[in-house]
Amino acid sequence: MTRGRIQIIYDRYAAECRCWSVFFDDRPVAERVSMDDAHWSLLMNGVPTMIEAVDLLNAAKGDQNARRRLKRQYDNGQR
Repeated sequence: MTRGRIQIIYDRYAAECRCWSVFFDDRPVAERVSMDDAHWSLLMNGVPTMIEAVDLLNAAKGDQNARRRLKRQYDNGQR
């Protein structure tokens, strides 16, 4: 599981393209980047697997399945 606080902002209405901003513990690590760059910023800043990085970005977009997987992973890690 990832340690620290992650904040992901997905701007689906950005004029040039869909953009992502990623923050760890309120520190910006990637601002207004593509999905690929957002994945890498998550991996380089503490997210252990690409699967978790994908789920985090999809959850930020509103994907309920990704949110359930992350919650299940969190719940299993706490026991």
